[in-house]
Amino acid sequence: MKRRVASILLSMAMVATMVPANLVSAAPKTEETAVQSTESQEEDSQEENLGMNVATRAKASASYTNRYYIDPASMNDGKLATSDSSTSWNSWGGSDENYPVTTKLTWDSQYTLTGMRIIWWADNATANADNNVTWPKTCKVSYKDADGNVHEIQGMIDEKGNETDNVGVERDTSSNNGINGNNKYWNYVKFSEPIVTDELSLSIERNGTGTNGVGISEWEVFGIPPMTEGENVASKATVTPSYTNVYQNEETAKAAVTDGELGTNDPATTWNTYGCDEYPARLEFDWGADSYEVNSLRVMWWSDGGGVAFPKDCSLQAYNSRAKRWEDITDLIDESGTDAESVGVKYGTEEEAGTDASEYTNEKNRYWNGVILKEPVTTSKIRLVMDRNGSGATGLGLSEVEIYGSKKESGVTSTNVATKAKASADAQNTPVTNVNNGQLATGASSSWNTWNSNTYPTPVTLTWDAPYELTGMRVMYWSDYADINGSAGVAFPKSCTVQYYDYEKNDWETIDAMTDETGADVSSVGVKYGSADKASDTPGSYLNGNNRYWNTVTFKEPVKSTKLRMLIDRHGSGAQGIGIGEWEVFGEEVTSDWNQLVAGQIDGKDRVQKGQSSTYTATSLPEGLDGITYSWSLGDNAKDVAEIDGAADGKTVKINATGNGKFTLNLSMSHEEDGAQVVRTASKDIQVDGITAIEPYVTATAAGTAPILPKMVVADGLTFDDSTPSVKGNNGYDFGEDFNSKLVPVEWEKVDPALYAKDQTGKTFEVKGTVTSAGETYEAVAKITVNKPVVVAEANSTVTFENVQLTDNFWNPKQKVNAVNSLNKAIYQIEQASGGEPNFENAIKRLNGEPYDSFQGYVFQDSDIYKSIEAISYTLSVINDDTDEEMVAQKKKLEEKLAYWISLIEQVQYPDGYINTHFALRSQTTAGGTNPGTHRWRSFANHEMYNAGHFLESVVAYTRYREGIGKPDYSLYVVGKRFADEIVSLFGPDGTRHEVPGHEEIELALVKFSKLVNEYEGEGTGQKYVDTAKTLIDRRGESASLRESGYKGGEYSQDQTPIVSETNGVGHAVRACYYYAGVTDVATLLPEGDESRDAYLNTMDNIWDSVANKKTYITGGIGVASHGEDFGGDYELPSNNSYCEICASIALANWNQRMNLIHEDAKYADVVEKTLYNAILVGTNLTGDKFYYSTRLETASGNARSDWFACACCPPNLMRTIAKLSEYMYTVHNDDLFVNLYIGSDGSVNVGGTKVELKQETEYPWNGAVKMTVSPEKEKEFAMKIRIPGWVNEQKDDTVEIKVNGEAVKAKANKGYVTVDRTWKKGDVVEINMPMEIRKTEANPNVTTNTGKIALERGPIVYAMEKAGNAQMNSDISNFKVSNLVISRDADLKAEYNKDLLNGVVEITGTVQYSDGGTMKDVKVQAIPYYAWNNRGDNGVEGQNNSSQMQIWTNTSGTQPEAKVTSIEVTAPEKTTYNKGEELDLTGMKVVAKYSDGTIKDVNAEDCEVTGFDSEKAGKKVITVTYEGKSATFEVKVKKAEAKMAYEDVKEGAWYYDAVAYVFEHSPQLMTGLDANHFGPDQKLARAQFALILYRMNGSPKVEGKSTFKDVADNDWYTNAVIWANKEGIVTGYTDSGLFGPGDDINREQMAVMMYRYAKYAKCDTDKTEKLDSFKDGAKVNKFAKEAMEWAVGNGIISGKDNGTTLDPQGNATRAECATIMMRFCETYNVK
Repeated sequence: MKRRVASILLSMAMVATMVPANLVSAAPKTEETAVQSTESQEEDSQEENLGMNVATRAKASASYTNRYYIDPASMNDGKLATSDSSTSWNSWGGSDENYPVTTKLTWDSQYTLTGMRIIWWADNATANADNNVTWPKTCKVSYKDADGNVHEIQGMIDEKGNETDNVGVERDTSSNNGINGNNKYWNYVKFSEPIVTDELSLSIERNGTGTNGVGISEWEVFGIPPMTEGENVASKATVTPSYTNVYQNEETAKAAVTDGELGTNDPATTWNTYGCDEYPARLEFDWGADSYEVNSLRVMWWSDGGGVAFPKDCSLQAYNSRAKRWEDITDLIDESGTDAESVGVKYGTEEEAGTDASEYTNEKNRYWNGVILKEPVTTSKIRLVMDRNGSGATGLGLSEVEIYGSKKESGVTSTNVATKAKASADAQNTPVTNVNNGQLATGASSSWNTWNSNTYPTPVTLTWDAPYELTGMRVMYWSDYADINGSAGVAFPKSCTVQYYDYEKNDWETIDAMTDETGADVSSVGVKYGSADKASDTPGSYLNGNNRYWNTVTFKEPVKSTKLRMLIDRHGSGAQGIGIGEWEVFGEEVTSDWNQLVAGQIDGKDRVQKGQSSTYTATSLPEGLDGITYSWSLGDNAKDVAEIDGAADGKTVKINATGNGKFTLNLSMSHEEDGAQVVRTASKDIQVDGITAIEPYVTATAAGTAPILPKMVVADGLTFDDSTPSVKGNNGYDFGEDFNSKLVPVEWEKVDPALYAKDQTGKTFEVKGTVTSAGETYEAVAKITVNKPVVVAEANSTVTFENVQLTDNFWNPKQKVNAVNSLNKAIYQIEQASGGEPNFENAIKRLNGEPYDSFQGYVFQDSDIYKSIEAISYTLSVINDDTDEEMVAQKKKLEEKLAYWISLIEQVQYPDGYINTHFALRSQTTAGGTNPGTHRWRSFANHEMYNAGHFLESVVAYTRYREGIGKPDYSLYVVGKRFADEIVSLFGPDGTRHEVPGHEEIELALVKFSKLVNEYEGEGTGQKYVDTAKTLIDRRGESASLRESGYKGGEYSQDQTPIVSETNGVGHAVRACYYYAGVTDVATLLPEGDESRDAYLNTMDNIWDSVANKKTYITGGIGVASHGEDFGGDYELPSNNSYCEICASIALANWNQRMNLIHEDAKYADVVEKTLYNAILVGTNLTGDKFYYSTRLETASGNARSDWFACACCPPNLMRTIAKLSEYMYTVHNDDLFVNLYIGSDGSVNVGGTKVELKQETEYPWNGAVKMTVSPEKEKEFAMKIRIPGWVNEQKDDTVEIKVNGEAVKAKANKGYVTVDRTWKKGDVVEINMPMEIRKTEANPNVTTNTGKIALERGPIVYAMEKAGNAQMNSDISNFKVSNLVISRDADLKAEYNKDLLNGVVEITGTVQYSDGGTMKDVKVQAIPYYAWNNRGDNGVEGQNNSSQMQIWTNTSGTQPEAKVTSIEVTAPEKTTYNKGEELDLTGMKVVAKYSDGTIKDVNAEDCEVTGFDSEKAGKKVITVTYEGKSATFEVKVKKAEAKMAYEDVKEGAWYYDAVAYVFEHSPQLMTGLDANHFGPDQKLARAQFALILYRMNGSPKVEGKSTFKDVADNDWYTNAVIWANKEGIVTGYTDSGLFGPGDDINREQMAVMMYRYAKYAKCDTDKTEKLDSFKDGAKVNKFAKEAMEWAVGNGIISGKDNGTTLDPQGNATRAECATIMMRFCETYNVK
């Protein structure tokens, strides 16, 4: 028997889930219950399966258990643990003395065990953590024998088929590293022989230290329970046979089968059916009012060899008292351990069954036919259904029946079902979801309370999706205020009544027949408080979670309902509220098996539109009942509103909406139960909407650009969503809202281009549209204002992603991996229930009045879709022209997903623009926030503006992508503009609300969006978004009392102090850097000299210094784990406790990009580069399908990347960053082009109005050689600013060679940029050669955790050493540890590209030292780029995710070199403006030197060399400060000498005064006076005089030859000027006359022509023009002069007379007019 049992051990439990070794998980398909262990069998086995999960029948215990709400019973409760630690067992909080920790399962009887399996639980993936629950190190299993001796079980077989002496400690890390319930991996062991025991134990060793613990999700043990486990309860039942042998005494016969005596030769000691002619016969066991949980049963049959024979078969049935029917029990194990479906009919001896019935007659049969119920059955009746073998009078006989089980108790000892209900309340200061979340409240935020409410008694309700039979409840109250009669705080209540919803009466019914926790009869729920054991009368002793007293009531009669509520009254008054810490309700679900109709409900839309038909469905509660009849009817209010279409007696009914209004749909359901008809009714109020008005759509467009019109307009009269209830905030603000309008589709008429032509600037026109609804049409109108096209901003701006395509071998492949693997992973995860997409789908269902599922995920879940839209948009721009088949297919997939997501977003947008599925679904969850989604814009910790910010960024990305590929789509732009406009109207300078966002992001997004709006809708249209961003910035740090919501974010959310008062990086690092980026964005757009601009930039400079120099890791990461997601203290940068969230690194890069835009200093680009190549890129593995959230710079126990995260903000953020990487490369400021990053690429940038093609060719970051080909569309003079990376200055060889067309550039770097200012031609080649050395970077002495260590760097790459590679290179060292490496400061290391390593990297190798047990020995070392670590296993094989050791900072030896200055920074002196002749004043100048070890020191000004000042010449002067070979600059201005106007006829205040002064003082002087004292402003100007002015402006170049004009004499004062002007095509003379007319007065159009020709000669940008239609005499301009005059007007050089209404083209130009025109020209084109 033992051998046979052993051969099929665990067959059912293990076969179903056994997996090959290369698979990860053998997880259950659902989390609700553990995998059933008796559902399948081995395909090649002819024997029935043995074994069942018997762990649930045991009592669990542990040598140490986490004392905070953790119960050992959780390890064997049949349910996998979730993210809630209370659903697990764990040992957090212990110490070394508690390990190994022992867990035990103890049974009441001896069980035969065959094996086990276990799923581990952790809340931290770092195994060696010191303050979490992490994965175990080892696990051994033991059992106790019958003598009490404990034996360790060895020689087992694991799930991979390997022999083992230990239980496995593997886990499934595919989701969130397996932590918080995501691990579903079963570690199996099959015992080599069955073990008989009543106790099984595990000895579990931990990895970590401190309070670190281990955890179990579920522990299953397989085997066979004893057949006779428990009490034989057969004798407690009344036995009723269907027939008894007429020759027997029936009572005696019935008693005989349960009397405990086996049948003898006397038939009177048995029960038999001799003489019965109706089969099958039945023998019923009835326990009356009691219920028993039956585990097993055994039967001994009886035969006399004649008229009573052994039976043919026997089935087992239990009575379902709820369904009032008998049900077969077929899932059994028989006495041999074989699966069975019925009770056996064998006979034989006690030891074994026989084969010849004649040998076992009368008392000779002693064989027990036993069955174990795989699932115990709770019932009040059980019966045997038996058939005979013979015929005629032959009967069957039974000697004895034993039934094993236990009596079931009812009441509050049954299951708490409150957690399955949805909580609601009329009043909730804190979330009502806290009342039934399974956690006892501590502080106010974890309670439900009604502070500041004034409606009492106040109801709090639990509603279930299915009906429940409820037997009792208990409630624990919460208070923070001792005076129960007061008018403040939250106090213990005065009274509490409990009610259930009675569906028979369709009304609430009070439950007043109850017993309380003392056993006393009560009619209401108690309101006591105290300790867990005793009530008290001193409320002040039990405040703020100290109350632990349960007020318990047991209902004398159970109630069946889907709703239970308490009505709670208070003692006090005013704002005083009541509170609940937890509410538990006991009972069980009523299912269709009960065959009882509790209630009916109507499923279908709550709102329909007039003219539509809708179908409604009747649903029984419980669902699945048969034999129901239906009757539908409409209420009296349905007249002229709705009608039934078709039959009214089916499960469904069709309703036609015929008119506006509300009507009631009624349902009656009838069900037969116990011969009577049970009727339940339901009703549903349905709103029929109809359009009452179409709101005008108001927008603008840039002149010459077709207006962007929406696909939908706002229709009044249609209800979009349910109203939100009135809730008052600060200053009396009411958060309640109605939503009685909706966005509906519209068709627009074709727009005439003439309406938005350039000559229509300033005008408004209308476009008509048509809305069709319910067969009716409505007129829509769009009102469109034509604005002046936006002028290119003077501020520095980024060259956006669609203008640069990467072609290199480093980033381009990563973009393609990102495009496929990463985005596919994101899409898959977002499609999951808690990923975000289903929230949008369900929000649409809810808004359409359809059944829907609840919101899942974090309050900011929407943002994952928005960031992914960004990433996809950038990606599609990158792969648009890619013809690779994989990319073509991926492009199609991404386009389809984008279209689907945009459609979802459009459908959930509220008519005022708002989008947020947490609110649209009225979510009761608060993960990541503080409040349920009951109201809009009420809780600013709920990330509504954060979501909005990411959405607006996605709008910009998608819109630019579509324009970039030449297929514009403005659908998302319109949606975004509606949302942005709502934010402006609510929170802008003139908004109705005074608030700030909790998580910043909206500020930078509004600025980004404003630029897009300006481009499409014209100059100034985006300003309101910038103003709103500035308003949100300026409001931070204010009192919460000013805010309607009362929100105060504190330092964590940068809301403790106003931004201009802050000096350090504080709080949540991601929020901070998003915020700083927004502040910098706004400052960039403010005019120079603006007080806010100066204050913002001063603050940003101070914070940047704090963050960059004191709070940033060598990788560019920020944040310390011990501070959560916050910055650490100054120089608090522990490598093994870094947080460095990927989002924070991205935010830091984005902020530094903006700082570079405004300061034009390469030190900010250095931060961007370092962060991109290290702290950001490490966020994903090489295959782009696993991710980091936070990152370590050192680990001794691994740090696996995850497939995804529950809070998945980082992966989509990383994807969008990689996809748009090219956006970091170039910036443009007027005629300055900044080259910030070096990446092989093809780009197109606009420099001063000229398109310039840029092609970079480089192997950067592995090689510092860069070739850049520059091809302007036409010759263009501009300055290229070439960044010299900061890492170059940290090298011994810091010489950078720059050549243009082979000629060396001699210029020095200013603020990290070398300027090459020249006229560029197509095909010009710039070569940059930057040496790349291995840098042994010394640790900053202020960072004490890195004392005595160095880090390896090369170029922008930070290097790391991991066990992988190093262990293989030093295979002679056992247990190799990278922490034992010592790299001397003079170690000879080499850098070499290895194409076969980690997709191709430059590795650093060499010979270094290793401390082996205190002995130093030479070893080989391999350092790899930090971003590529953990792409190998410790065995060196790539493609793994389990590298156990890594470090960046490494022990060093040798003499530390003297730190050298790598850069200096200069703060300009107090005086920056000088008059001619003044000396330079350096008072207030500050010089700071940064050294190679990271330290920073102040430098005395007198120790520096200062050059570049010359006060004899007016203008800007670049002052260079040099200290120890490193330079920095600042600017000063030397003013022109102020001279008194020499001309008596040019009076101060005259309109031309400044112009005359300008042309007089200009160098060279453009115009002279008539004499020393007179200018002659009103005198006319001769043509020769104007030619001379242009000649002077051009520097009076030398001319040769004679004039070709007859009337221009040789050697006259104007001769050279006319010859030069004629030669250059500036003057041509009178047509076909050969005359110039030097003495003729020049008119205004002639002057415009000559100026226009000069501008072209000087290669000025002449593309900008403006039509002349706005001038009364515009048509009088002669044809030859029209183009020139349009140019002059378009650039403001000629502005017109008579307040700008006339041009006077043929009017003579005066000398004053000429001076004015010359000044405007010089200032427009920066002519010096």
